[in-house]
Amino acid sequence: MHLPPTRTSSRPEFEPCFADSLTVSADDRAGSGSVERIAARLRTVARAGRTVTYNDLAAVVGWDMDDPTAAREVAGILRAISTAEHAAGRPLLSVVVVGAKTGRAGKGFFKLAQRLGRYDGADDEAFFAQELRRVHAHWRRETVWT
Repeated sequence: MHLPPTRTSSRPEFEPCFADSLTVSADDRAGSGSVERIAARLRTVARAGRTVTYNDLAAVVGWDMDDPTAAREVAGILRAISTAEHAAGRPLLSVVVVGAKTGRAGKGFFKLAQRLGRYDGADDEAFFAQELRRVHAHWRRETVWT
């Protein structure tokens, strides 16, 4: 009998230090799992070497980015995810989330990167490209097929 390859990982899909360091919204305290669903989507996008738009990401949890409350929730979740990633010594995962028109991360991403000491503010394009490469490389390394 021939079995398909099984997926193994050098790290757990959801690392405890990541979960422990996230600040969750009122929505997640109610148990909707928005943070984990968004984080899972970001990891999938990063492993595929792609980006995702803010609108497409919000749709993962049934939110509309035209709603200011939803936009604030998404921004807060992305900030929490990247802060946790930074604390764990990993690149800023939210770099894979881009504007549909610009194709790059929004202003909040660059402000957070500066606040975390990851970026000096000199060249947004260069930093975006570098961090995107780092995220793609990190998350591609994680999954091994045997």
